[in-house]
Amino acid sequence: MQWWGMAESLEGTVDRVRYVSPETNWTVASLREDGAPWAATIVGVMPGLGEGMRIKVDGNWVDDARWGRQLQVQRYAEVIPTTRDGIEAYLASGFIDGVGAKTAKRIVEAFGEQTLERILERPQDLRGIKGLGKKRCEAIVTSVKQRKLAQQSMLFLFDLGLSAGLANRLFKRYGE
Repeated sequence: MQWWGMAESLEGTVDRVRYVSPETNWTVASLREDGAPWAATIVGVMPGLGEGMRIKVDGNWVDDARWGRQLQVQRYAEVIPTTRDGIEAYLASGFIDGVGAKTAKRIVEAFGEQTLERILERPQDLRGIKGLGKKRCEAIVTSVKQRKLAQQSMLFLFDLGLSAGLANRLFKRYGE
């Protein structure tokens, strides 16, 4: 068990995003660890966070007088799924342009556990999936690449010791 104010890491699925500041990306969300009976409240600067995402967070537990126990996130990283179901949910999450639940299912049925690698390394393979035209394929590939680059950039900035807020401001200003 962790004491209040001490660092802790959690990994789980974002149950619900309750609030996001459009200017600062300050986010309040619920994170459910595998097998946990309830979700933990996480708060902090977490750009691009969305419901259904699998993430790992590092932060400190605080007891807010108004909102109760919550983990103030210092760093977060998206955990890229490796299972067929996880990849399908990732593609259908709304963060990948041109992909809904049905399209995600067709893509994963075609490529299996190698779906994300195939999209990045052999994007032309998407054209072989029924219902995907050139423009839609391009949108999918662009979205997957952008998410990967954004995550790598944020992790690089975190590894330099920058706070989530400063890393977010730098990323917004300069991009990848």
